[in-house]
Amino acid sequence: MRRRGARNSFRRLSTSHPRSSRSLGSSLSLVLIAAAACAAGLLLLSAKSGGSTDRPLQDANAGGTLSPARIQELQAADKDILGNLELAKKADPSYESVAAYLPAMKNPREVVGVRYHPHDIGIAPDGTLQLSDDVAGAPTAFFEGGSPAVRFGSGPAGCVKSLLQGYLPIVTARFAHDGIEYKETVFGYSDGLSPDKELWAFVELEAKNSVLRAREATVGLRFNPASPLNAAKTWTLKLAAGVEVTHLFTGANEPTLPHLYSCTQQLRLLRMMLVREDGLDLRLAQAVPQPWLEAGRKIDIQNAPTKFGPVSFTIESHIDRGRIDVRLTAPAREAPRNILLRLRHPQEKPIKRVTVDGKPLTSFAGDTVTLASPRGALKIVVEYE
Repeated sequence: MRRRGARNSFRRLSTSHPRSSRSLGSSLSLVLIAAAACAAGLLLLSAKSGGSTDRPLQDANAGGTLSPARIQELQAADKDILGNLELAKKADPSYESVAAYLPAMKNPREVVGVRYHPHDIGIAPDGTLQLSDDVAGAPTAFFEGGSPAVRFGSGPAGCVKSLLQGYLPIVTARFAHDGIEYKETVFGYSDGLSPDKELWAFVELEAKNSVLRAREATVGLRFNPASPLNAAKTWTLKLAAGVEVTHLFTGANEPTLPHLYSCTQQLRLLRMMLVREDGLDLRLAQAVPQPWLEAGRKIDIQNAPTKFGPVSFTIESHIDRGRIDVRLTAPAREAPRNILLRLRHPQEKPIKRVTVDGKPLTSFAGDTVTLASPRGALKIVVEYE
């Protein structure tokens, strides 16, 4: 197992594993179960095809089913049942509409490997690596993520698979859980791409944080059955906060990142952290991180534009002496109804006393000081218990 470093908000893990050399190998270098939503010729059910008529087919257009007798009638007439159903609909055929008749298309299994090699590596519908020629057999390998651990590809949504860059014979699978986006990448390799050499499965897992806070992610690789060679492995990844934001109030990202719009939203978030209009009120330092107010730290904002006019303030922390000093120049064009100054103690201690220009102020609660219709330059001292 090889561990790679972090880039922005994600981490990668890479590993390789020899696949089992059991019987029934495949001569295909890559088999893809893909959707080709053809208007006709979707599936020809005929008496010679061996197709079962024990269960009626769903008629996606009429909302009903085709009876066994009707299916036999269409088969005898050599009719393309599913093709006709699709052509009868107003909308063009699509992957989803075809998969409504053929559930296996919603849960495809891919294989990767080397051309003319007698073996291959399977990727199950949930992203599990199948390292045996027997699809239902062992050994297999799969990833887990989170705490408690959740198996990659589990849940109703499962995982979404595709080819790398849309055409390379490398399968990628995506799975999201608890605000972390996982991407598994798998390909097969042998020395010199020789069909006579041992076939290896190379797999990489990428974990990307999609929320606006740094966090850790526990990732595990599990084998079935486990053995000294196939021992379970676990890593703890440190993921940075997502640095690019498209949807300001949800923190969600778009696949088109990076782009300039995201950068403007970052600047907007920074402003809202320090200065934000709230109706007739003006909020200052509302979302300043507590470490920014450790002893000796200083925040200096000069002439920040607001709808009330420019505002300036300097926050100096003397928290080791039980206080924070603030110098504020209120907007001159129009006085806000209130200026709400939030000063979160690094150890979350409550405010005990506030003075403004040496005079006591009683309008404070929790970690917020309220200044009613302030004007001019003010010196504020906030003391903590």
